[in-house]
Parts: sequence; structure tokens; C-alpha cells
Amino acid sequence: MMQFGAALQLAGFLIVLQLQLGKIVLGVLGNLTMVSEYEVAFRVANAVGSLPVLVMLSVIPAASRAWESEGHKAIVPLFISTSRWVYTHTVITLGLLWLLAQDIAHVWLGPGHEHIAFLIQLWAVAYAIILAWGPGTVIARGIGMPWLEVWGLGSAVLANLALSYWWVPRFGSAGAVAALGASFVVAFTVFVATFHRRSRIPFGPWFGRELIPRALAGVLTVGSIAWLLTINEVARRLPAPGWKHGAIVTALFVAIFAIGFAPLGDTQRLHRTAWQMVGAAWARRRPVTAS
Repeated sequence: MMQFGAALQLAGFLIVLQLQLGKIVLGVLGNLTMVSEYEVAFRVANAVGSLPVLVMLSVIPAASRAWESEGHKAIVPLFISTSRWVYTHTVITLGLLWLLAQDIAHVWLGPGHEHIAFLIQLWAVAYAIILAWGPGTVIARGIGMPWLEVWGLGSAVLANLALSYWWVPRFGSAGAVAALGASFVVAFTVFVATFHRRSRIPFGPWFGRELIPRALAGVLTVGSIAWLLTINEVARRLPAPGWKHGAIVTALFVAIFAIGFAPLGDTQRLHRTAWQMVGAAWARRRPVTAS
């Protein structure tokens, strides 16, 4: 219990340090305006990026019970299922955040804050990298290997510090966010290299069938919408950034996402889940008749 608890405490500390390190470097090498820009964009991105994390955390007790009762054979399908749901959820939440960054900045802060919108987009990419290795971290915790996450986060902090001191003087607050995202690529590499070997979960099927197809589908979905919005004929017909523009972009994203993720089976899974939730809610609302 001491070893497991110490690993979780250290992991929590390193996560907080990772997210706040940019502000420290900006305060030392930059100015308070850069710190404020970093913090404002972080507030938005953290609120959205935390949603897939809540989905992941529910897997920890399930992984623990499966590991104790059935062993390794139960962990592999649980890891694959978790990866599918987390990656799909990540594309929905962070893909929309990237596309709606201008609308969010305009509604929240008013016109003239395009730089904040750009920082929000950088944060969306950074959180997507974080969540790429997220399913493995909850499985590692569930089967009693939390130190693998600690090693990954420790490497990310060192990389973040080095990149921040290099990029912040050149790019300001954008350099701090970019350094955070790039440092999590290092963490991804360190964690994946140790996790798949220690857990004996095959690397190839997960990487080639779960991560890469959904990453490509997400990039194509978001990229195609962003390209479409830059076409002059389309841009002239759209309202200015704000509530109406955001609603149109959201509807467009839902349609293209449903088409792009249908070959992966995610569209069908989301559809079935939505109907199950609606059916369960309707059953609870129905009045009970006396027999």
C-alpha cells in the first residue's frame, strides 16, 4: 500500500507540475501578460480535456477486479475497449474544442483575442497527446504498476523544462504550450516502451488497429472542416465567430465525424449507447401503475 500510494502521490504531483511549469518559466523569462494568456487558455482546455479523463478513471477498479479474478486474459480486451472509447471521446471533445476556439474566445472575451484562440488550439493538441497513452495508465494502475506512469511523467517534466527554456524566449506563451505538448510525446514513448513489455499486452494490434486509425480519422475530420471553413464562398456565408457560427461548425462536425468513424465501428457504438441511455432514462420516468 505504501508503494502504490507513494506512486499515486508522485504521479499527481508530476501532473500538476507539468501543467503549471509553463507559467513558472513564462514568469521568469517572459512577463505577466504571457502568464495570463497561458492561464486563460488552460482554463478552457482543462475543462474540456478532463472529460475523457473521467471516462478513463472508471476503468481502474474494473481492471483491478479483472486482474485478480481472471488474470492477463481479461486485461487485453479491457485495454482495447478502453482505448476505443477514450480515443473516440477525445476526438469529439478536443476536435470540437480546436474548431470552436475562435467562437469560445469571442463569446467569452470579446473580439480581438485571436491569440488566446490559438493557444486553446495548442492546448487541444497537447491534451490529445496526453490522452493517447491515457488508457495504458489506468490499466497500469489497476494491475498494480503505477510506477510506469511516474517514469513517463518524470521524463515529460524534464523535457518540458528544457523545451520551455528554449522556446519561451522565441515564441512566448505559445512556446510554453508547445513545449508541454512535445514533452508528452517523450512521456508517451517512455511509458509505452515499458508498459507493453511489463503487462504483456501486444503493442502492434493496439498501435495499428486502435490508436493510428482513430488518430488519422480525427485529424482528417477536423482538418477537412477547417479547410472547408477557409473556402471564400463558405466563409462569406457564415456569421462572425460566436454562438451561431459555433452551432453551424458543431453540426458540421457531427455529420463528418459520423461518416469518418463509421468504418471503425465507433459511430455505431455511440448510436447504440445513446439509445440505451435514452431508453434507461425513459424507463425511470414512466409512472408505475398499480396492479
